[in-house]
Amino acid sequence: LDFILSIKEKRFDDFAIKLELDCQIDVIPIDEADFIVLFSNLLENAIEATEQCENSERRVKITLKSINYMFFMKIVNTFNVQPRIKNKRFLTSKIDKKGHGWGIESAKYIVEKYKGEITFDYVKECFEVCIAINTNNI
Repeated sequence: LDFILSIKEKRFDDFAIKLELDCQIDVIPIDEADFIVLFSNLLENAIEATEQCENSERRVKITLKSINYMFFMKIVNTFNVQPRIKNKRFLTSKIDKKGHGWGIESAKYIVEKYKGEITFDYVKECFEVCIAINTNNI
């Protein structure tokens, strides 16, 4: 988690994105490689969406919690371009579509691998990704 955030820190600074981190876990209960793919893809999507907002509106909030045998992760970011969905898949907004648009699909696959749930919600100017994984299943 620290490694990924340190890599992205320059982008947060360069684009004046306010980052709020609420981390209440000691150990991430899934495989390190899976967590890196999951968290990196979702965080990159949040940063890219937030960069398009006005400076005063650029915010990303990350919450990680373990409660009993449940692992929760939530990433909320501001956005100003409504996501496009086709056949239950988010479509990339990048001009060069080749090789893009797989981040959320990768996240879904990893969460399903751990028999967890992932939900997406977007209301007004906030996009929210919530993940819940029962660590008894791991």
